[in-house]
Amino acid sequence: MSARRLLRLSRIINLSNADALDVTCRLARCRLWVCPGVIIECRTELAARLFALNAEGVIGFITDEEMPATRVLELLDKYDLGAGETESIAACEAWNYALCSDDGPARRLAGQLLGPPRVTGSLRLLRWCVEEQLVPCEVAFNLFGVMLARGGFLPATRQDFFCAGTPGC
Repeated sequence: MSARRLLRLSRIINLSNADALDVTCRLARCRLWVCPGVIIECRTELAARLFALNAEGVIGFITDEEMPATRVLELLDKYDLGAGETESIAACEAWNYALCSDDGPARRLAGQLLGPPRVTGSLRLLRWCVEEQLVPCEVAFNLFGVMLARGGFLPATRQDFFCAGTPGC
């Protein structure tokens, strides 16, 4: 069974801005999940795309009833993160998921609470898409460039990050 990754809004927006959301949601190595608070924060067309991907069976939704509400409130009270980030981290704790976020403060807190191996972001997902031969490494690097151009706060990354270890690179 593949690992479960919980998607955070920053990651969804970055990938959506580059038209890379659909391909990353088809990764075989992990099942991607979205919290209710993240969907609420999305603009209408992006929320509609998430619902379509859920209907296709390529992403899952965590329901309000499944959310660890007490833990969400504890984390909201203790840390200065937004509701969506906090909800995602609490769900990862409760369901033993990994967090997939491009939000720096959320990643740092998740690293402390979940451990660094359970925290990833858009760039790692694009690399996995290359490794699974869903896109060529040059395409992944170009998608990264589009995310940056459209306002994504992402680390400086060279093309070889996406191409390392892939055939023909």
